[in-house]
Amino acid sequence: MSNVQPKNDKDETFSTKFEKFDFNKIPANFMNTNNVYQNICSLIESLKTVEHQQNCVNGIYDDFCKTVESEMSDKIPSKTIFVGGKQSNKKYRNKKPWWNESLSKLWYEMCNAEKAWNKCKNMHQNQLKAIYVQKRKHFDSEVQKSKRKYWYDMQEQLLSESSKNQHMFWKKIGKIGIAESRKHVIPMEVIDDDGNVSSELTDVLDKWKSEYSELLNQQNSSIRVSDSCTSLNEASTFNDFLLTEPISYQETVHVIEKTKRGKSAGIDNLPGENFMTNSPILNMQHTNKKATP
Repeated sequence: MSNVQPKNDKDETFSTKFEKFDFNKIPANFMNTNNVYQNICSLIESLKTVEHQQNCVNGIYDDFCKTVESEMSDKIPSKTIFVGGKQSNKKYRNKKPWWNESLSKLWYEMCNAEKAWNKCKNMHQNQLKAIYVQKRKHFDSEVQKSKRKYWYDMQEQLLSESSKNQHMFWKKIGKIGIAESRKHVIPMEVIDDDGNVSSELTDVLDKWKSEYSELLNQQNSSIRVSDSCTSLNEASTFNDFLLTEPISYQETVHVIEKTKRGKSAGIDNLPGENFMTNSPILNMQHTNKKATP
């Protein structure tokens, strides 16, 4: 991520840009060339021989990140996203139902006026402040008008539906949070001993009573407190071999498969999608199993 300098005095502010990669188009040769293979192997060898100091490990990991980022830039399609400034790729969009394009335009005008006022350090500061206050009042006024119009139209629509279609009336009432028809409730049905579905209230209540009574009042639940404390003490001193064994290849694959797609990269700027398609990085790592973790 980097800052883009304004080209002239007319640019309102600095903008931040970053590259957004299309991970649906990862080529087959991604991280699968001789140069990359040699670089990764040399980094693994460095981990074997380096002193166990955090700054040394951090330096090696930085080199690894640079290698992956270079491959991403060369082989994965991407586009530049600008955040802030005139070059922004996206318009401001509010999820409120009464929001519209006119309010978006007024919002941008108000924000630009505020930025111009905050950046001004000369005699025009009071004039720019007055312009900002005027645009802010105009924006607030238009917001209230839009809200009132939206609620008025909704009321008229509900009144019209109440006289024409009662079903649609209550359905629309539910969408604005008044009715409880949209809540998910437990079905009043049970399966009896013969395998048939019964919706009779007495059958349902009797079934629930028997099931929950067995669940909450188990016959073999008479466990002494002293015995449970003894078992806890024994468990705390037990040396679990899984904590001392090296991380296996299958464990790593399992964790990678559970990684969520489409999430923002961390501080290392390496998205999880880089390691999800039979990654050569993973194969190279476990080829050198004796590398220092």
